[in-house]
Amino acid sequence: MRKPNGSILQGIVLSSLTLAAGTAAAEVVDFQGMPSAVYGQANENTVLGACPTSGGTSCFVENGVAVGIVKDPTDVGSHFHRAGTSTDREAQYHPDSTGVYVRKVDGTAFSLTSIDVTMPGEEGGNFVVYGYTNAFDPDLVTSDVGTDPDHGTVQPVAVFRFDNAAAASGTLNVAAENAAFNDISAFWIHLEGFPHSPTTNYITTPPPDFDLRVDNITLGAPSPVPVPAAAWLFGSGLAGLVARQRRRRA
Repeated sequence: MRKPNGSILQGIVLSSLTLAAGTAAAEVVDFQGMPSAVYGQANENTVLGACPTSGGTSCFVENGVAVGIVKDPTDVGSHFHRAGTSTDREAQYHPDSTGVYVRKVDGTAFSLTSIDVTMPGEEGGNFVVYGYTNAFDPDLVTSDVGTDPDHGTVQPVAVFRFDNAAAASGTLNVAAENAAFNDISAFWIHLEGFPHSPTTNYITTPPPDFDLRVDNITLGAPSPVPVPAAAWLFGSGLAGLVARQRRRRA
């Protein structure tokens, strides 16, 4: 049987190491086709993209990405709205929502590449994006909303803040500014210090005035998995063995 030559064998080793990193195309959510409001609780489990919900429509699903709200046990009517024009839709988050929760339909990991944001409301405070390891965090918000931490009951692995600036708009290059967002399975956007829906408290506790429009959420492949040092040593050792066999034949 003919032995493989050194170049082919080295190519196999390098190809195997390259495949360990993995690649995937980017998914973009531009909210075209979104209904007037979304009630779907995206932090809970899903069946082909239809998030469990109580008395409302499902999550918005586009290009394999599910966008909804975080389940709030104190307000089953929490939701976010459709904004923009018929040719350029966007999601609108303001005080009758727990924010916007995004994950892949199949729960796989991704990199949060960028988000387009517009803030036509009043200036003040910060919006925050929390990244999570798990796609499904059903108890992220508990019924005891007064003691829940801002990020919910699950510790995030990534945090990104941006100003609530009146009449401001632009693109947030999230993963480029915070590498921790290169490998997450879900993220939650809300006004910092105000993660829960205030619908039942409008009269006794007036909510802060804010209005965030979200568009063109772009998810890329998660960061390449670092190749273990042992694999590189195996590759270089195998190449050395091939070279030695060549010298012996010569």
